Amino acid sequence: MAKQSDFARRLAGSEEERNCQTALAGRLDELGMEASVEGAVCPPLAPHILFVHAVVFFSACLLCVTHPGWGLVLGSLATLSFWGELRGQPRILRGLLMNRLSGNMIARLRSERPRAVLVLVAHADVGSSALHFHPWVKKYRAR
Repeated sequence: MAKQSDFARRLAGSEEERNCQTALAGRLDELGMEASVEGAVCPPLAPHILFVHAVVFFSACLLCVTHPGWGLVLGSLATLSFWGELRGQPRILRGLLMNRLSGNMIARLRSERPRAVLVLVAHADVGSSALHFHPWVKKYRAR
């Protein structure tokens, strides 16, 4: 029986994530549960988003040499988008990158009246799920 830790680099939408979900579904089936995977859309990775912002900022700096007005417009756009990444809205340059398709596994007991529903997330690189593991959140959740 493979463990989740046997699958390295379980990024959302990766082959390792799908292998991990398949192994986990088999184990839950052995325990008498009916497991299914529901689709989820994940944002691009943060380093990729930051790289796009850096490229646009650098392009704006180069453009300022020949066309200062357009360089200022492009730099302002990148600044507004970066501020939006920090604050939540507007996320302008993120639209240049593709979202990743992932899946969350839902497991239900096979009885007619199930006692519980178990939701398993096999990765922590998605912003909304990774927040639960942040030390700052753990500190205030423990109170």
